[in-house]
Amino acid sequence: MIKSLFWFTLRLLVFLIILLPIDYFVFEAVLKLTFGFSNYFVFVYFTLVVFFIQIYINRSLKKRPQVFIWTFMGALGLKMFLSLLLLVIIMYAGVNEPKVWAVNFVSLYFAFSVFSVLQIMKAQKSSTSNEIKG
Repeated sequence: MIKSLFWFTLRLLVFLIILLPIDYFVFEAVLKLTFGFSNYFVFVYFTLVVFFIQIYINRSLKKRPQVFIWTFMGALGLKMFLSLLLLVIIMYAGVNEPKVWAVNFVSLYFAFSVFSVLQIMKAQKSSTSNEIKG
């Protein structure tokens, strides 16, 4: 569990090291907008949500397959609800260029969701192969 969490954290950091400069470049160089506090906050939010979802779902891997599926779907549903709530709150709080910011938020949501699902599928596959071997 600890070893797999270490490798997941390392992959998450590499993902952030790749994604953050790309997003910064798009805002600053392409769109000529300021990459502000709200943008950094969204990266921190998605990183923490993906990290804690991974921990929560890894615990359900050792249980019955139905429990894993319920946990997986519940965690993704909760992430979607919290993300939508955060999007609405930040939009009403007032950001520069709200349409651009919303598109960026949704694209980051999609990127982090794909990353999260791929990592969960990898953990689920290795958990299943460990059960078969041992």
